[in-house]
Amino acid sequence: MLHDGLTSPRDGVSSPHDTPHDSPHTSPYDGRPSPHHGSPHGALPALLGELARLAELPLERGETLPARAYTSEDFHELEKDRIFGSDWICVGHVSQVAAPGDYLRTDDLGRPLVITRDENGDLHALSRVCRHRFMDVLPPETTPDQGSLKRLTCPYHTWTYRLNGEFAGQLAGAPLMNKVEFDRAACRLPRYRLEVWHGLLMVSADPDAAPLAPQLSALEATVAPYGIEDLDVGFTARWDGVPANWKVAFENGSENYHHMGSHADTLERILPGKDTVVDECEGAGSACTPRSPPTWRSRRDRTAWTWSAPSSPGSACASSPA
Repeated sequence: MLHDGLTSPRDGVSSPHDTPHDSPHTSPYDGRPSPHHGSPHGALPALLGELARLAELPLERGETLPARAYTSEDFHELEKDRIFGSDWICVGHVSQVAAPGDYLRTDDLGRPLVITRDENGDLHALSRVCRHRFMDVLPPETTPDQGSLKRLTCPYHTWTYRLNGEFAGQLAGAPLMNKVEFDRAACRLPRYRLEVWHGLLMVSADPDAAPLAPQLSALEATVAPYGIEDLDVGFTARWDGVPANWKVAFENGSENYHHMGSHADTLERILPGKDTVVDECEGAGSACTPRSPPTWRSRRDRTAWTWSAPSSPGSACASSPA
């Protein structure tokens, strides 16, 4: 049985009005107490204080995060709650759901979701958890990560859900349920907040999350010239079971300093680490490494760069134009 953070399993009965947080002291992931409501010996508050100090340091005085930021289970749970459970997370690119009927399955928020495009061209982010017995309506064992379909059909009892317009996620059919009294119009797959930022599909599990674009306004001048929205996804790669904290992979993909060592005979020749350019701006930042020799004279002329965004505690999304 799946749990999408919006459903309260009660002997197989669900309510369309369930909310992401059943109580202010409960994690939406597994019902355990949220880590920021108490940590043994004050370890978590001490770590948060240290991270706050590091965040205030200027770039030239930057320090490596303490090891506890990568090994603390309490801090990891807090990240899952505050970042991946509340903030905007990149789950893909518009090219992956380009045509009406296209869908993209994702678990990058730690919840089973599907991104769909309806007949009007509008995008929706829906839970994949059937409202009947909590089965995944697009189980990864039998369906591809992306494709095209007209409706979502649960493989367990064949309940079906609409995908068009204002009815996206609404129950369309429930076999042999004609004598059961329940409001079919109100029975629907929960929706998640979805915004498209320069072609990137950004989803939030927080219904009250502040709009994304204003938060990233400082990056507009840097990002706009690259036309990310016009790119296509060349390939995706996923490594499961990597015994490392999510920040290790994300931080590695956010800098090219390591090219001089780890990729001395390959990437360092075309993307030399010494040429990395780091921009600082309030609320956001970016790093870019030009091709060698540099082919740009100004920020708008940069043509080789890698865009990285954390997608979940176990994955990251990266875009690198050819």
